[in-house]
Amino acid sequence: DQYVVAASHHADRLLPSAELRCRVYRPQGWISPVLLVNGRMEGTWRHEIKGGSVEVTIDPFRKLPAWVRRASGDEAERLAAFLGRSLKLTWKSG
Repeated sequence: DQYVVAASHHADRLLPSAELRCRVYRPQGWISPVLLVNGRMEGTWRHEIKGGSVEVTIDPFRKLPAWVRRASGDEAERLAAFLGRSLKLTWKSG
């Protein structure tokens, strides 16, 4: 995501704390997909296609409000529909 790539030099201002930078900007230039909430990086996510389903795992950096969880679930449903798969959504504790 160009938002995250372009933010690499000032990402600490977009994260809840500077210590979380390593969860987004990983070794060898890998960048984790981020959960953006009101323009701030509030977690990471990943997806994996397994048979007829897509498994989406969201790893928030901290406890998030219910509206964020609902909106994230809606977005995960749109991804599953786009991929023509059913959704299995997992939230890690945050």
